[in-house]
Amino acid sequence: MDHIEYIVGGVIAVVVIAIVAYYAARMLKGAVRLDLGDRTAFRSNEPIEGRVSLELKKASRGLLKVAVVGEREVRQRRSNSNDTTSWQEFYRSDQVLEDRRDFPAGFTRHYDIDLVAPTASTVGGGVGEAVSDMIDSSSIPDGFKKIARAAVSTASRSYGRTRWKVEVRFDATGVDLYTSRKIGLTLTD
Repeated sequence: MDHIEYIVGGVIAVVVIAIVAYYAARMLKGAVRLDLGDRTAFRSNEPIEGRVSLELKKASRGLLKVAVVGEREVRQRRSNSNDTTSWQEFYRSDQVLEDRRDFPAGFTRHYDIDLVAPTASTVGGGVGEAVSDMIDSSSIPDGFKKIARAAVSTASRSYGRTRWKVEVRFDATGVDLYTSRKIGLTLTD
């Protein structure tokens, strides 16, 4: 029994050391920062403005990009009643700030960003309307059309919670530099 405690303790120690090593490697490489100002809520088609800062301590080869990202909560039912919840990305709009290249040690630069908040149709909100239009133009009997439209309406509202963020990533050889900020987003067409 004592051996199991040593094994578990060893595994925990290895995991903690790996986490500390990862964050130390990030800190030694540099940092990315994102400033969106005081504004944290947006509506479709509104500009999402801010500033990204990249500071590198070590020479690195990488690509710098900023993105608006949408994630949906996904719940999975298990037969043993242990339901799980995870977040699944359903929308991403990237803007490249620096193409992949070699950056020298000590590199520092600030980038003004001007993203546009997505609309319901760009994230898939218009899919239900398109399917409803197809149902209306088909030769299906009217009674079945009502049932089909109700199913489409229910399916389009059956997602869990959503969350939005602006994300900055310096996609580099070795350890990436990353930061993000949660935003509120109201989708309209």
